[in-house]
Amino acid sequence: MLRQKLLEGLTTADAEAFAAAHPQPPKLFSHNPTANPKGVTNNCEICTRNSHLQCSLCKRTYYCCEEHQAMDWNSVHRKICPFIQVLRSPSPILSTQEQRAIRAEMVANTKKFVLSVCQEEAQRHLNENNPELAHPSALQALRYAADVYGNTALELVPPYLLLAEANIAAELYDKAQEHLCQAKWILLQHPDADPNLRSQHSRNFGRLCLAQKKYDKALRHFSSDVYFTAQLKGPDHIQTSIGLYLIGIVFIEKADHESAVALFEKVLAVWTPFLQNCLTPVFDGGKVALPSDWDQSIQKIGQQILKKIVQNQKEMHGAVQIAVAQAIFAEGLLNCVIGDWSNAFKLLVQANQMFEVTAGSEHTLTRESHRYLQLAQRMKSASIADDEAELSFE
Repeated sequence: MLRQKLLEGLTTADAEAFAAAHPQPPKLFSHNPTANPKGVTNNCEICTRNSHLQCSLCKRTYYCCEEHQAMDWNSVHRKICPFIQVLRSPSPILSTQEQRAIRAEMVANTKKFVLSVCQEEAQRHLNENNPELAHPSALQALRYAADVYGNTALELVPPYLLLAEANIAAELYDKAQEHLCQAKWILLQHPDADPNLRSQHSRNFGRLCLAQKKYDKALRHFSSDVYFTAQLKGPDHIQTSIGLYLIGIVFIEKADHESAVALFEKVLAVWTPFLQNCLTPVFDGGKVALPSDWDQSIQKIGQQILKKIVQNQKEMHGAVQIAVAQAIFAEGLLNCVIGDWSNAFKLLVQANQMFEVTAGSEHTLTRESHRYLQLAQRMKSASIADDEAELSFE
């Protein structure tokens, strides 16, 4: 995308630059709908109702109220405003077939870029627990995906899944089910679809059923999630463990604590060595070695999973048990990986002390936790020293 030409000389860097230059929603122009030509309506970007307000920057988006403009702006419009302006402007008259072909390619490239920005923003808002802001950007992504690829293309599935996730978080379960069914209909037409799409679809359907307390259906969907993810990543991958964790949550809701404990132990058996491998270079003065598919979404899910497992292990085993210590140890390792050395140190102190009480000072788990505790202490001290040096320099 970086090498592909966009309309009117725009570049991919213009999205961030425009957002930085316009931190607040711009003023709105009043627009009289009755002045439109016959058959032309200006619909609100959020609710599609007839609108009388217009973005004063792009002059191509309309809103029924200031609240909907602010929602759209904070969701995604602040980044795509200049792109919408050129996409929705009348096309120039071109005299040759070559010119028309070049412009058509630039239009397609610009739409694809806007689609990618909308999906990224929707995912970011979901990661930050803002489903209300995720919805407008996911809806824009769906519109552009349909425009570029057609109404039955696989490219529509990710926007549908983002919309479903936003609606589940907002407890709009009927809308979430509608979007998931639409995604399912597309997947059925593409038997060779990426297992990752099928995994995400099954996971979101499972989350919907879990929220609705339909536990047996949730188990079936989460099991499908594990199957598709294992097919793509392997049975011992951290992505696969997410589905196992969710199955464990269902078992807790069904009061089957024994099954939940077994699944949580499996999840920890996946995350702990993964995090230790990431930290191996740090012992020799290197940087944390994260895999190429690691992103903020996986980091957030990992934090949620390990924190929840610690909480559940305490409730099921008691505050001081080796299973609890193992969960706290894994959470401490994750904080090391993301660079929160202060919190990592606190967690590893707890884990180490708990291992000493439950397993003894000479146990392998105690010694291993102590090694990472020393690393966290060293990196925490170095981080504090760097901060103090920076303050003194200023």
